[in-house]
Amino acid sequence: NSNTNGDDDGIPLPSKIVDTVITNPPFGTKNNEGIDVQFLRTAIRLARRAVYSFHKTSTRPYLIKLLRDTWGLNMEVVAQMKFDIPNMYKFHKQKSVDVEVDLIRVFWDDKNLDGSLSQSNNLSIGGNGGTKTDKEDGSADKEEDVESEGEEMPLGLRGHA
Repeated sequence: NSNTNGDDDGIPLPSKIVDTVITNPPFGTKNNEGIDVQFLRTAIRLARRAVYSFHKTSTRPYLIKLLRDTWGLNMEVVAQMKFDIPNMYKFHKQKSVDVEVDLIRVFWDDKNLDGSLSQSNNLSIGGNGGTKTDKEDGSADKEEDVESEGEEMPLGLRGHA
């Protein structure tokens, strides 16, 4: 089976097989830059209604541009939290690090409840292939554009990636 834009993502499931996908992808740093966006693209292919996905807060401006402008999908930040990432890999230098994380909801217009995308919307990644994690400029942090209109989630939640 192939995904929405015709490439094989390696997941042997048909498109739009579930209502909602929840994913906690690798953050796409070090040697796997862009893997978070690959997870997101596959999650969108599999979901009929919505995707919930965890991403580093520093990548929010990139994800807004990719999801809204390039893929033509809706996105909102439903929670901001800190993940305590323990020292698990050789490249980790500290015992643990708190990472600012967004839980985003990706969804499509009511007219496309089946999750089908417009012709111009082929879920291509373009650019460097994933989120940019090498700088934290925060200048594009336009929270008014991405905050949920629902109940506000408490900040400072802790979890494990």
